[in-house]
Amino acid sequence: MKKTVMLLSLIGMTLAAGISVQAATEYPLTLENYGRTLTFEKAPEKVVVVGPNVREVMAACGLSDLVIGTCNNNSAMIPLPEYEEEYFAMPELTFGDPTIEAVVGSGADFVYMPYDGLDDTFSLETMAENGINVYVSSATNTEDMYRELQEVGQIFDIEDTMNGYIDEQKELVESVKAAVAEEEPKTIFCFSMDGGDGTLYTSGARVLEPELVSIAGGKHAFADVDAAWAPVSPEEVLAADPAAIVIHQYSTDETEIENKKERITSDPVLSGLTCVQEENFIIVQLPDLMPGLRTARYVETVAKALHPDCFEETGE
Repeated sequence: MKKTVMLLSLIGMTLAAGISVQAATEYPLTLENYGRTLTFEKAPEKVVVVGPNVREVMAACGLSDLVIGTCNNNSAMIPLPEYEEEYFAMPELTFGDPTIEAVVGSGADFVYMPYDGLDDTFSLETMAENGINVYVSSATNTEDMYRELQEVGQIFDIEDTMNGYIDEQKELVESVKAAVAEEEPKTIFCFSMDGGDGTLYTSGARVLEPELVSIAGGKHAFADVDAAWAPVSPEEVLAADPAAIVIHQYSTDETEIENKKERITSDPVLSGLTCVQEENFIIVQLPDLMPGLRTARYVETVAKALHPDCFEETGE
């Protein structure tokens, strides 16, 4: 009886102090994800992660010890310094795309991956048949991204930790939105990679970048393209007349950005753009524009480059 009274007293003092108390995840947990119903009897213990962003989420949340294998290690391996140690401590399962044989053979009970890692050779149905839950991240807007992160927090029973990261992102995004609220949006071209046939690849409506650009006080030149990634011609970019060009950084190779700048400045069509002549380039790391814990960083970087005067006065 005394223990009960003491517990109730502690809870009362906690609530009186304004500290929120969140209940632990109750298992079995049922979630709707990517057109399927997932049921978790307990938190996953043997996890495979696919791609740099979900890998960084695991590292940031202190879950790297649960990861028994990583995949897609051939893309944008640029973790933030504070997560680098845990990020690279995760063992590799496959360098490239995940395979059914590798994942099933690993003994995994959970796969965390982006939707673009799915294809005919790696199906959700086959994973389910082998008793492996797969959580697919497919957000194309920040609202869905936050929901997905909250669900991952539920899955691993770390809601407090995940909500803390979400709140940090929301706070920074709101401060940037307020800073540029009175500014006229500036058109920008987002350059991801050379198409190899005279075209340039940009992002489209099926990724987060158009919304992030808008929040930052910009206008994505190809936001209406119904694709995640799409080739565009130099003439189409010229017609958009962007005020700046965002360049996606895929690696720590120092020559990558210089090569991409050279691709733009040496193009006979693109070299006619004022933003190219004035070298109005904005460098962002590819993971910054993908669902995860870094989208606010993208918004801040682009907003400060497009509207520097808005931040000089506030000191942001």
